[in-house]
Amino acid sequence: MNRSHPLRRPSTGSLSSLARSTDRNTTSPSGLDFLQPALSELNDEASTLASNISQLTELHDALGTFNESFAGYLYALKMNAFCVEWTQVSCGILGLELS
Repeated sequence: MNRSHPLRRPSTGSLSSLARSTDRNTTSPSGLDFLQPALSELNDEASTLASNISQLTELHDALGTFNESFAGYLYALKMNAFCVEWTQVSCGILGLELS
């Protein structure tokens, strides 16, 4: 089963087929002009990847800040439960006897 990634553009073919399909009469002395479209696509995808990674880093930092703050809040609730006497609650409801 061949699944494609929903964000990935379909490949236009391999580099060897791209090299065979281009005109051999190039102005470049190296004859590597066929790589320009593939390299520009690679550049676009690399910049998209860098942007996505920076957004993930920002999300990671925000979640870390929230986690620390929420842990402090839960700790304060726990300490409050240990330190405060709840006089509004009748002992009969809880099934406790005061000595």
